[in-house]
Amino acid sequence: MSFGNAKAERRALELTYEDTASIKRMTDTSVGAIDKMAPTAVYEGVCCGLSRTSDRSKQTAVQQDIEYDATLFLAPELSVEAGDTAEVTRFGRVLRFEVVGLPAKYATHQEVFLKARDFA
Repeated sequence: MSFGNAKAERRALELTYEDTASIKRMTDTSVGAIDKMAPTAVYEGVCCGLSRTSDRSKQTAVQQDIEYDATLFLAPELSVEAGDTAEVTRFGRVLRFEVVGLPAKYATHQEVFLKARDFA
């Protein structure tokens, strides 16, 4: 592989992806005569890579607050928007995130910024 060949670099990057993702977006849906917003799958089973970037989890007197940031590496042609949700399957475990900000797109991949919040 030589640098400067985006196709070859993309293939090499995608060989390192070991996770799959489902991206959902809120859309208008009708149930009978009622219109409401509901999550709708935009992409299912997309090959990706997940990397944790920071952890602000803490123990309070009542509970364990879990909060951390992560980056999802995806193919550049996928359209991911702020406010979407991502469910990433990693080694059989499903992790749920909210997409924050705009993805950084490159010729070989895009970096989608995620935030996870939960209680233990």
